[in-house]
Amino acid sequence: LARRLHGSEPSVEVFDLVLAHVVKPVRLGYWGRLTRLEVPVPDVARAAQKFQQWVLALFDRFDGLAAIILFADRAHGVLECIIWYDSLPVLRGSASRMQELRDLLVADIPPMRSVEDVELQAVITEMNGLSDIASPTYTWN
Repeated sequence: LARRLHGSEPSVEVFDLVLAHVVKPVRLGYWGRLTRLEVPVPDVARAAQKFQQWVLALFDRFDGLAAIILFADRAHGVLECIIWYDSLPVLRGSASRMQELRDLLVADIPPMRSVEDVELQAVITEMNGLSDIASPTYTWN
């Protein structure tokens, strides 16, 4: 499907779930920030632990917070975090706190670097004919 829509080769990464702090279920229309961090492989466990400590300290009682999800790819030294909020203004209002989190992490683990920061919205879409291309029919015996 990715190749047909965008002309690119899709990639697959495998992550372990490190933290699932759910304050309220994520619903349609909620907004999130995905942050991707790279850290040397030997520092991944310590970085994940520090991330959990700081993200909960900074966001646990943040007004409008829905969920904090942290993933780790221990083999490649990657942490990804999605923080979901109940509105776009709350997401945008969290930017300075997110910057503070990144600054604290880099100060604690200097080789860590932020490589991606994107905004997301929870949506459901109908793929119509595209879903047939993406998922071929399987026969189970």
